Amino acid sequence: RVGYWGPPLSGVDYATFALAQTASANGDTIYMFRGNYSIISVTKQLTIIGTGYLLDSLLTGASKGNSFQQTFKTPSNGFIIFDNGSDNSKIYGMEGNIQIGVNASSNLSNIEIHRCYITSSFSFNGTTLNTKVYNCLFGNSVSISNNGAATSTNLHIYNCISLSVSDILSWSGNNLTGELVNSTCGGLNVNNASTMVVYNN
Repeated sequence: RVGYWGPPLSGVDYATFALAQTASANGDTIYMFRGNYSIISVTKQLTIIGTGYLLDSLLTGASKGNSFQQTFKTPSNGFIIFDNGSDNSKIYGMEGNIQIGVNASSNLSNIEIHRCYITSSFSFNGTTLNTKVYNCLFGNSVSISNNGAATSTNLHIYNCISLSVSDILSWSGNNLTGELVNSTCGGLNVNNASTMVVYNN
């Protein structure tokens, strides 16, 4: 756990994500409690679970959904970067920006993003395979985009909502395949030679 407010437990609680990741093994789960975590660089196969987003900090007394809601007033916020070694990782309930791949030599597969709030940017570097984005909220003017000649095969975007009237996906080059399904968005902008299946949007 990172950012837990109670008495720390040895081998369980860590002051930073980097320390928790160093202590973790592939396949472990890291819980990110409320707070701003700056850059979160994922280099192992991990499941990362945050506290959610758009949490109401004004709820008090009987208006709270449950007696513990006040402890989650601040979301788990960070710039999340998936680096080499993070294949098969999953994140849930985080708020911030997402970058998959660090540079043109990055090669990643099977990254899953669930119920996150992407606030400003969502970008790809290098080569990615089977990236899945489920039930996410995109902030104003956020588009999934590629840096340079980044290639993405089987990019799946399901049940997402964009708060912007601009394109939910803005991709340059002929190096994108996948599908956009059951999402609310302003539009889609990809090169004609790319193959994106779009339906029920």
